Amino acid sequence: GDRVEGQVWTPTSTSQGLVAEETFRQAVAAAGGHPAEEEYRALAVEVGGQQAVLRTSLEGVWTAGSPWICLGGSPAEAWTRVIAAAQGEVCSKHGLPIGAQVVQTPHPYETRRHSWTEQVCIKGASQLLVVFSTDCVTYDAYAQVTVSDGNAQVLKQLSGTDGWAESVTVDGDTASFTFVTDGDGDPDKRW
Repeated sequence: GDRVEGQVWTPTSTSQGLVAEETFRQAVAAAGGHPAEEEYRALAVEVGGQQAVLRTSLEGVWTAGSPWICLGGSPAEAWTRVIAAAQGEVCSKHGLPIGAQVVQTPHPYETRRHSWTEQVCIKGASQLLVVFSTDCVTYDAYAQVTVSDGNAQVLKQLSGTDGWAESVTVDGDTASFTFVTDGDGDPDKRW
């Protein structure tokens, strides 16, 4: 049967997040923007030793004359376009086809007890292949990602640094991803 691939990537959401500065630059260029170098430098911040653009930084400089207006009519629309570029970059990096679904949580995830669930359905697929980013890690065994099929059968539970390199094949067209944490953790170990 058909095999449709998907990608689980544990980073940003469109409501709070960041992208690598280079990814942001590529999204702006693809949208036909040509901001001056100093405009990029003013927007970028250092996160974990790398230059990044925060969604909140983009919202903070949004005006009618902004060089970022090429990305859309509002900060939310612009950020959606930037996130799509970041997701495309991840799919390309992992050799996934155009149209692969990217599922992600905010990162680093918050140091408070909480859970998050997202379901992916690719109508007509007989199987889904779930591949995790090699950058995925949780602080400890009390912060877990669970992959289930459309019947809520648990197929894999992941935590810490182990097991992320192994893909998961889900029979059917639906997979569910649940993330649960007790809230402990060092920000550098909660990705």
